Amino acid sequence: MSLYTIKTLRPTCYMLIGVPGSGKTTWVLENHPSMSYASTDKYIDQFAAEAGKTYNDVFEASIKTATSRMLDDVADFITDMNDFVWDQTNVTKKSRATKIARLVKEDYQITGVVFEVPKNLKERLASRPGKNIPSHVMESMIKNFEMPTITEGFSKIIIAENE
Repeated sequence: MSLYTIKTLRPTCYMLIGVPGSGKTTWVLENHPSMSYASTDKYIDQFAAEAGKTYNDVFEASIKTATSRMLDDVADFITDMNDFVWDQTNVTKKSRATKIARLVKEDYQITGVVFEVPKNLKERLASRPGKNIPSHVMESMIKNFEMPTITEGFSKIIIAENE
């Protein structure tokens, strides 16, 4: 007896694009709560909780490990051909290029989900105790934000509504 696998649909990666506090993680929880999920913040939050500390307290010491684990997750999702969400800022074409090249090589459809800077960004950021992004970092991300284009390798680009 022979077994055949027929691939009928290409898997999808939802690549989130937006500054911290723009609603990316909230969008995932509201739209794809059970989908596989790649994020460094997921691990940093986990490390902080395990240590009884804040995100800021553990960020510097744990970002390399969090990044490594997130990339391992991505590799697993790709190996299993799972749909997944890639939740990072991805605000520049350069920051997206390697990720997109890898996904295109693996025959993924890539949907860019863009989160514009919300009018109430300062309030949103202030509502996250223990998770402060330095103002110069935020200003740089906002200044350097590049709207994604289909020519980068996206199959589709949508603009998420934020309140």
